[in-house]
Amino acid sequence: MIKRYLSTKRLLLLVRKDLFIEKKFLAITPVTIGLLIIIASFMGALNRNNPDFHLSFYTFLLYTIGIIITSKIFTEMHSLKKNHFWYMTPASDLEKFLSRFIISAVIWPVFLLILYSAVSILSEVINNFTLGYRNNPLSPFNIVIWKRIGHYILIQSMFLYGAALFKKHQLIKMGLSLMVFAGFLFIVAVILMKQVMGTGHWTGGFHNFYQFYGWNNGYKSFNMNFSSIKIEKFFEILRTFLKIFYFFIMAPLFWVLTYLKVRHNEASNGIQG
Repeated sequence: MIKRYLSTKRLLLLVRKDLFIEKKFLAITPVTIGLLIIIASFMGALNRNNPDFHLSFYTFLLYTIGIIITSKIFTEMHSLKKNHFWYMTPASDLEKFLSRFIISAVIWPVFLLILYSAVSILSEVINNFTLGYRNNPLSPFNIVIWKRIGHYILIQSMFLYGAALFKKHQLIKMGLSLMVFAGFLFIVAVILMKQVMGTGHWTGGFHNFYQFYGWNNGYKSFNMNFSSIKIEKFFEILRTFLKIFYFFIMAPLFWVLTYLKVRHNEASNGIQG
């Protein structure tokens, strides 16, 4: 019963098929990224003040290119010209989701890390020979890199859902959606702070706000009539909640939502996984 929905052999074949379809992109990408690393490394070495340049630049490439790849990962499912290949692929909806997840969240960071580590050594040989100065090459054993990859996987989950949810302009639409959601959270935070601090400090418009901070008497007269313990407790609870949500809830939530969206598309087109 389980093999009907998830077969390791079938999943690996699906990943290989998905990568083979993008063989032209895969052929161009290493060369383009390699040249970009060499040029950027040379420019960075000219300043002679950033020995950890490669760590920062790897993070930049990981997030920017990775999120772009993720945002386009379900293009075949949405395309009117190509979606018949997607729906007729002999694989379950779960396997199709996992294949795209593995490519965008696992294969991409590891591929970039291997490529970048090799090219960074070459680029610093060039820098040392031409400039007499070199940055520190990227080490794949640096724990900081793996922490940043972990953060990438968490953040990438949001754009994976956006890729499944939106048919066009997925990156832009997901970016705008996150901005709206952030604005909503800000409003909620303000309301909660109002409840914690009491309504007396939030009424009367700018005049009361002016009196509350006592700006007319300077910073030393800054006076808060509410308990600072309440505020500290509020922000401590908020910080704890956000940490728990970010590290343990956010990514699984978006993975489940993404899978459900893929499954819905399969069902709506008469395909049963």
